[in-house]
Amino acid sequence: FHLGVDLNKFSFEKKKQSKNKKIQIISSGEVSIRKGSHQLMDAFIELNLNNCELLFAGNIENGLKDYFYKKKRDNIKFLGSLDENSLNKIYNESDIFILNSIEDGFGMVIPQAMACGLPIITTFNTGASEIVVHGKNGYVINSGDKLILKEKIKKLYLDQNLRDEMSKNSIQIIYNKFSWDNYGRKVVEFYEQIYKKNNDKA
Repeated sequence: FHLGVDLNKFSFEKKKQSKNKKIQIISSGEVSIRKGSHQLMDAFIELNLNNCELLFAGNIENGLKDYFYKKKRDNIKFLGSLDENSLNKIYNESDIFILNSIEDGFGMVIPQAMACGLPIITTFNTGASEIVVHGKNGYVINSGDKLILKEKIKKLYLDQNLRDEMSKNSIQIIYNKFSWDNYGRKVVEFYEQIYKKNNDKA
């Protein structure tokens, strides 16, 4: 069973809608080759979307700062490492979450972003992709496929109704299956089953 999200730290806050608000894409975790940050950056630059910005929350991998800053545009921002309160705030200010990993573990940032009501784009190479329902609360794509990454970003960028629907679905999935309370219950049930089996054998 999967790890849960602490809903006291990550939760959805109703967004104030503004006609001139920029569409904000957030990616959190280390900014690195392993996380596919370079491919995400290239895809975003090539799309050249109006009134849209890409934010990276996380430290840049050692030795790669020059590489990323050379590619940087005015609508791409590096926020550095953020604490949980700041991360919750930036998730709630954003519209789309992307974790474009080439290689990754579970990726707790995905359920955290879902708890804040974000549609998700991630790869099959991220463990937490298992909790993203493709087409319902986001998209799970092949790592390294820049064309499909651009396609899914553009689809969510252009369709606010789709973003709103996927936002609701992300929240529902987390609250129904992946809260910290649910994780605790599953752990207790698991150990109860082991205890019962051992007693039955005795």
